[in-house]
Amino acid sequence: MKASSGPGATAYVSAIQWLGEMQPLVKTSKNADLLDLPFVFHARVKSNRVKPVRWPTDRTMRFLREVKNHECLYNVTSSDYTNKRKRLQAWREVASNMDLDGFGIKDAKTKFHILQTVYSKEMSRMKASSGPGATAYVSAIQWLGEMQPLVSTSKNADLIDHSSVCQTGVKPVKKHRVKMERWPTDQTMRFLGEIKNHECLYNVTSSDYKNRRKRLEAWRVVASNMDLEGFGIKDAKKKFHIFQTVFNKEMSRMKASSDSDDAPYVSAIQWLGEMEALVSTSKNEDLLENSRSRADNTNG
Repeated sequence: MKASSGPGATAYVSAIQWLGEMQPLVKTSKNADLLDLPFVFHARVKSNRVKPVRWPTDRTMRFLREVKNHECLYNVTSSDYTNKRKRLQAWREVASNMDLDGFGIKDAKTKFHILQTVYSKEMSRMKASSGPGATAYVSAIQWLGEMQPLVSTSKNADLIDHSSVCQTGVKPVKKHRVKMERWPTDQTMRFLGEIKNHECLYNVTSSDYKNRRKRLEAWRVVASNMDLEGFGIKDAKKKFHIFQTVFNKEMSRMKASSDSDDAPYVSAIQWLGEMEALVSTSKNEDLLENSRSRADNTNG
């Protein structure tokens, strides 16, 4: 027993049952410790093995929901994200609410890190299989959707949706096309109205124009207020960029027609006036006004 009690050694467990009876007759504290050691060793190993065991899906989902209740643990735009004290308290609550024997703050952090790693690997496998001609990889892990908001990007959301749809045998492109298709005018106007509420997204003279945290939060609010399934920050940015491109092309066409003897170009796009306020120049304003006047004259 003594030889096997050193650091890194495998504990020797004697099969002789009367050693405990003999121990008081030759008792030294060292002998007492050696007799107790194998039982303590086995108890310790058993206790540690409980924590790394793979959890059932319902427990994992419950854990991720507990984490989700504390933005400071995952949302980089949260004002408390860098507050060590609040983050520690949040992890304490998560661990406590799981109500698992021996499950503490360190275990909760480790578990979340493991789940993040698994999530990232699954995302990579989905991405690798989403290319042209590839067989779509369908993840069997049911909690990916619960994890997605904690590491949210619109690209990840698309990959999860793609995998879920493939699993049910429905064509995977339908939902993704909802985001890319041309919006009706009222939806576009509402979107531009949402952006207009956040000067930091378009006004270069705004004190927050270069504040990445505030801009990210503004995009988050815009995407959320549109209330479109699967429509995230990246989608909102891309949509605004598309509208800017369309606006600039329409302005160029109006300018070209105003400088020539050709028939004046009248844009049929109704949201240009709403967009004009977000990229306002007096020249753009004049072109839009001329276009409206020509449209009125044509209709008259």
